[in-house]
Amino acid sequence: MKPNELDALIEDCLEGRLSEPDAARFSALLEQSAEARARYWETASIHSLLEHTMQGASLRVVTGKALATIPRTHRWFQWRPLSAAAALVVVVALGAWLNFESSHDHERSFATMMVTTNARWSDPNVELALSSGERVPTALRLESGHAEFQLLDGATVVLNGPASVRFAERKTVFVDEGRVFCKCPTPESRIAVVTPQTKVVDLGTEFSVEARADESTRVAVLSGKVQVMSHNAGVLTAGEVMDVKGSQVLRLKPLTTYETAALTRESVPSHAASDAAGQNRLLDPGFEKTLPSAFWRGTDDCLEQAASLGRSGASMRVRAMEKHYPLVKQRVETDDISGKVVQASVWAKSPPDDPISPKQCAVLKMAFLNAEGREFACSTRHFLHQGEPANVYVPVQLAAQAPQGTRFVEVQLMLAAGTQKAGSVCFDDGSLVISNAPEKK
Repeated sequence: MKPNELDALIEDCLEGRLSEPDAARFSALLEQSAEARARYWETASIHSLLEHTMQGASLRVVTGKALATIPRTHRWFQWRPLSAAAALVVVVALGAWLNFESSHDHERSFATMMVTTNARWSDPNVELALSSGERVPTALRLESGHAEFQLLDGATVVLNGPASVRFAERKTVFVDEGRVFCKCPTPESRIAVVTPQTKVVDLGTEFSVEARADESTRVAVLSGKVQVMSHNAGVLTAGEVMDVKGSQVLRLKPLTTYETAALTRESVPSHAASDAAGQNRLLDPGFEKTLPSAFWRGTDDCLEQAASLGRSGASMRVRAMEKHYPLVKQRVETDDISGKVVQASVWAKSPPDDPISPKQCAVLKMAFLNAEGREFACSTRHFLHQGEPANVYVPVQLAAQAPQGTRFVEVQLMLAAGTQKAGSVCFDDGSLVISNAPEKK
């Protein structure tokens, strides 16, 4: 469409002259063209139209910023009433566009938080946002601990605090500070990592990239190879380390024993215990006893026994009910299990009569407590994310090494409900197993 034709439709809409055919045409144009929407918003702002048609609501324009209400102090402006067709175009077409923008924003959530261990974020609200699948527009700052993300195409990115990263593009991770470990198991999952000094392109490998305080970048490859996009850098292969600072490139070969051990630990997924066969420490793991129970407790008004929704018998349903993290939990007293592998597992599903929303997920957490019963370490796994089938039980497990001083382990089964008032998760057949062998490195 020519610009003068678009301007004519906008003018007819603002002046209330749109015919029904033109109204339908204009509505379709606004939904399909970002340029048309931007042009309409610009013109409508000048006319102070939005204050009346949308009743003063603050709406996001294509730049992502809120459009401020324009004061009606311009004496040169003379209001003309909108026709029904024009008003319908504004309300319906722009409403459809806002819905599209909202869903599009969600689709641009390029990374899903999967596992955290003693994670402490600079923003205390960030974990709730990440649990809800929301895209955080600014850098994620992990002050300490460990956080594992899965990208849309299957790559795994592990943060070790302190670290600042941005998941701003589907195939690129921006590391402003700190170290990330990346694992790209398929050609489709290959990514690039960008630091202030260089860009590292995956060629099918496991590797780490660290942006350092001295304005250098260290790239280390555990397996496969990467392309380092710096002057005279070239390809880095398994067992090699490269430091990049400005135009200087220093290759160290091979990896030191310390760095190899660190990379190996980071490459081991926390859902796979090395040797966790043993007795289930949880009592009433199938939730057959009615709450309140001597074994399970939690957010009472959000819990109910679901007799017909279990894998075999009853299950525990955890409802949202306007709680951010409703949960059911069981504490198990242990001997000194410092250094032993502890594995928790559970089956869970999103029930058909109250399914979780796209901005909710289930959470399995292991909390480690000292002799006074105070939590001092934990590990969590987030699952049942958007796109997974409802009404199907899926197994999930989480493994971690018990830190020094552990005397109790608490299994917590949660719903990351956010601000949603509906949605629930059914949990069944939980387990907590402590291996006799230390975790293999």
